[in-house]
Amino acid sequence: MAYERKPGDIAIFKNTNRQQDTHAEYSGKVLMPDGQEAYVDLWVKEGKSGKFFSGRVKFPEPKADSFRGGTSQGVARGGDRRPAFDEPLDDEIPFVTAESVW
Repeated sequence: MAYERKPGDIAIFKNTNRQQDTHAEYSGKVLMPDGQEAYVDLWVKEGKSGKFFSGRVKFPEPKADSFRGGTSQGVARGGDRRPAFDEPLDDEIPFVTAESVW
């Protein structure tokens, strides 16, 4: 039986492709509660109480195709949400036509 990831699960591995000190020592992925997958980078740091992990979570950039008739993945991170082409516009400004002006 294959392992099924659940929201909140994280898988971290040693970064074997590390070429510079600024590159993460460990990297992996996390499955967010909303089902979106994000990347995790970890560095080992030294503090007053000893060694600890410092990290960063990065969300993949939305593909250009995801903007056609759909919503941006940036919405989950507080991005600007524009309605899809098939969604009704919900605004109080009436649409002005040439007939209504004349």
